[in-house]
Amino acid sequence: DDVGGFWCGGRQPKIEKISHKFMNKKELENITSKSGKTKMLYIHWCAKEAAYKLIGKKGLSFSKDIILQHIDYPEKYQIGLTVNLSGTLKNLSGFYKIMNGYVLVCMY
Repeated sequence: DDVGGFWCGGRQPKIEKISHKFMNKKELENITSKSGKTKMLYIHWCAKEAAYKLIGKKGLSFSKDIILQHIDYPEKYQIGLTVNLSGTLKNLSGFYKIMNGYVLVCMY
């Protein structure tokens, strides 16, 4: 069984410029007006990286195959996402923590 996928990231000065590479249009629209946009971008990126590490399947598109379903920001620190594995959907849960400008995510 899968144990968990972890990822820590932050302080990426071009996170907004590259966000289209790891987020789909709907995900981007959901955070454009929220306060803490940069933090939300980091959480999305790190959650998808952690899911990618957990699944371990090369060729997954972060923007098309790994879809964020919800982030409880900023109160509960919980994340839910769905990974499309060639038509089979796998739901993952996780949590995040922001520390000193870095985001740590665990997906399971």
